[in-house]
Amino acid sequence: MRYKFKFFNLILIMIFIFIFTACTTPKIATETKTSEVIVKNKIAFRSERDGNPEIYMMNVDGTGQTRLTNNPASDVDPSFSP
Repeated sequence: MRYKFKFFNLILIMIFIFIFTACTTPKIATETKTSEVIVKNKIAFRSERDGNPEIYMMNVDGTGQTRLTNNPASDVDPSFSP
């Protein structure tokens, strides 16, 4: 019985550590109002110019701004994938 109790405690501790580290692991992209991602001469960024956070993309020189999302939900943390 004592071994089952120790095993149960060990499992609980492992679950707690997993949850704690998952919640505190820093993210690669910052979660600020000026978060930007630059890949292959394009910049993906979040803007609240219409009162709601939306994702935009533009050239690195600032031209060709295009809104990629348009919905009432908050769209944040733009990223590129291969």
